[in-house]
Amino acid sequence: VYWKRRLRSNGHLDEGTRALGISLELPESIQQSMAIPLCQFYLNIARKSYRGIQTAAREHREKFLKKRAQEYADKGNGDLENALRQIKRKERMKQSYASIRRGYGIEKTGLATLNVPNPETGGREIITDATDIHAYLLQRNEKHYSQATYTTFGDAGPG
Repeated sequence: VYWKRRLRSNGHLDEGTRALGISLELPESIQQSMAIPLCQFYLNIARKSYRGIQTAAREHREKFLKKRAQEYADKGNGDLENALRQIKRKERMKQSYASIRRGYGIEKTGLATLNVPNPETGGREIITDATDIHAYLLQRNEKHYSQATYTTFGDAGPG
């Protein structure tokens, strides 16, 4: 971010970028105005460093997971490969659920409104009362989930 900001400002340093550089503990020699090619050079170095850190983090994580799997397998809970698969599957599920939580937001609220068909007008109406929403959903679910009752596979079927 720092070097991208420097490039956008043609190598010059504004107060916000200077404050960012100070918080990153960059040396004062870098915190001077510089030519665009030099900014691009430093940006490339920063990108390579970041990619190296990401690769190293993945390798450290893999090593840690193998160690955990070995401990799990040593307790008599299956072989090493199976333990590693279980740990990775559990982590993937955890990440999936975390992304779902982020997508829905932190606060979870019930239905505030429900758009339902109006049989009298043939159009739609919006229900906002919580007890009406609850009653409508119960009635709809009862009808919806009992559709198979009168088929050959249902309780009240011909058989």
